[in-house]
Amino acid sequence: MKKGFLLFFAVLVLSSCTKVEPGYVALRVWTLGQNAGKVDTLGVGRYALGLQKEYHKFPIFKQNYVWTKDRAEGSPVDESITFPIEGLTINIDIGIEFSVDSENVAKIYSEYRKSLEGITDGPMRNFVRDSILDSANKYHNMEQFISKSEISEMIDNVEESVQAYFSQKGILVDNIYLVGAPRYPQTVISSIEEKIKATQQAIQRENELREAEAEAKKKVAQAEGDAQAQIARAKAEAESNALRQKSYTEEVLRAMWIEKWDGKLPQTVTGDELSILMGM
Repeated sequence: MKKGFLLFFAVLVLSSCTKVEPGYVALRVWTLGQNAGKVDTLGVGRYALGLQKEYHKFPIFKQNYVWTKDRAEGSPVDESITFPIEGLTINIDIGIEFSVDSENVAKIYSEYRKSLEGITDGPMRNFVRDSILDSANKYHNMEQFISKSEISEMIDNVEESVQAYFSQKGILVDNIYLVGAPRYPQTVISSIEEKIKATQQAIQRENELREAEAEAKKKVAQAEGDAQAQIARAKAEAESNALRQKSYTEEVLRAMWIEKWDGKLPQTVTGDELSILMGM
């Protein structure tokens, strides 16, 4: 009987306590009595419940949350962020990585009076959204914004702004990043695709023109080479003939004539011809 009573008492004590696990910091908020409004910071352990106090647990390990259009992620409602460029809207999914400074948990709760989830869904998302809208104001050309990937620069600026703001609150923002690709208006996408297509066609025509010019130059060079070769052959042949003519002296011609003579004299010769035949 005694053991049963002790077991019942132990269960009663445990059920009337709140547990703070490793990786969390708890806040004990006094709601009644002379301590009403007082906030105590509690570490790992078990703490007794009571009518005069309530507990709020804050994780102090790194948090990762995405504000996305996909209802299967983050929240069952559309939390994506939309901003205008040149009167046209861009829709993006944004992710954030942050952690809470354990020394500032009481300060954070005192300012927002919300759980960390409530802060993430409310004040933090609102500030990120406003920072995106402010940063987007300096861009005035949608096509340039897309083609030069200006959105990366914009997100970097937003990250700096958010980090500076929340570090004063005791919330340390490590990173703000895009989740997936931005969603641009279809009219803008179609226009850019047409320009890209036109540019590719222009490049193709330019390459074809260069190839045609190169082929024409090749044929001209080949024709010029053939002409030069013919000139060189003709010149060589002329020089050869000139050398041959210079080498045909009177003695050489006489020797060639004698070499080919069959030994018979012509039937009729004149005095001059006879002189030639006799070697005059």
